[in-house]
Formats: sequence, C-alpha cells, structure tokens
Amino acid sequence: MRKTVLFFIALAFLCGNDLSYGQELKTQRLLNEKQKLLDNAIEEIVYLKGEKETLKLEADFFEKKYQHTITALNLIREGRHFEAAEELDKITQLDPRDLSSLDAAAVLYSELKIYDKAIDSFKKQIQLNPQDEKIYSNIGFLFAQQSNHDQAIDYYLKALSLNPDFPVTHYNLGLTYIQLGERGKAVQHFKTAASLFEEGSQWQKLSNDKATRYSALKAGN
Repeated sequence: MRKTVLFFIALAFLCGNDLSYGQELKTQRLLNEKQKLLDNAIEEIVYLKGEKETLKLEADFFEKKYQHTITALNLIREGRHFEAAEELDKITQLDPRDLSSLDAAAVLYSELKIYDKAIDSFKKQIQLNPQDEKIYSNIGFLFAQQSNHDQAIDYYLKALSLNPDFPVTHYNLGLTYIQLGERGKAVQHFKTAASLFEEGSQWQKLSNDKATRYSALKAGN
C-alpha cells in the first residue's frame, strides 16, 4: 500500500511538472505570435506613413509643374518670351524628362536668338529621344545661324541618317554648302529637297504639325 501511494505521489508530481512546462510553452508561443503581429503592425504603419509622404511629394511636384506651366503660357500670350522660357526651364529642372517643355523652351530661345540655350534644350531632348531626326536638324539650323557650318553639317547629316526623306534638312544643308562654296553638293541636296517637296505629304504634315503646336501653345491648350 505504502509503495502504491508513493508511486501515485511521484506520478502526480511528474505530471504536474509536465503540465506546467506545457503551459509555459503555450504562453511563450502566444507571446511570440503577439510580438509578430505587433511587428507586422509597426511595419504597416511605417509603410503607410511612407506612402502618405510619397503621395504628398508627388502632389507638390505636379502642383509646381502646373503653376510654372500656367505662368509660362500667360507670359507667351503677353509676348514675354524670355521670361516664359525661364519658366519652362524651371519645369525641366523639376522634371528633366519633360520633352514638351524642353521643346517649347528651345523654340522660344531660338526665336529670341539665344542660340546657346536653344541648342542646350535640343541636346537634352536627344538624350530622351535619340532617334528623332527633327531634333538634329533643328540643332544644325541653329549652328548654321551662327555661321558654325561644320557643326551644322554634322547635325544635318545625322538627321538624314535617321530619315533621308526629310526635305527641310536637305534644303538647309544645301544652304550651308552654298555658304561654304560647295555648289555641287548644294545642288544635289536642293534637287532632293525639291523632289520631296513635290510629293507634298511630308512638307504639308510638317507645316500642319508646326501650326497646330504653335496655335495650341498660344491658346494655352
């Protein structure tokens, strides 16, 4: 009898220890799960705060671009082209990939005969759109306006390598060769330009595109 009682006491003691140890494990597991949930919640809060800050920065960015654009358009309507070009420069400082603002600034600086700034704006466009032959042709024209004929020819030829059927480039290249006394090359490009002009479609499209873009710019669309 005494041995049996001792056996049950020992068994109870051992089982009690096992239950206590199991409870400790369960409690620790719950604590770990709660800590994991808490860590996830903190990560989510940090993420949401970051998203909110990002959205705020994006809103500020577009608001600044919008304000500079409106100011530039108003200045163009008032004939204050230099100030308008400076506003467009501010836009491209905010967003260096804004091709339309780079192009508008280049056009305005060209009209003002501020050729270095116009060329700089066109060159920035090349970095974004290196296959647009019109950009190279425009730079060639600006160099020609400054009697920098070698540079002009380089850019005209690059434009023609991208599009040999661009009549304006052939015509302007012919003019540049005339300035250099190379009449044979000039006549060759004049003939090509005349042939392309007679086809009509490209010249008409170019004229329409330029007129539409200029009208839109003046109207503020």
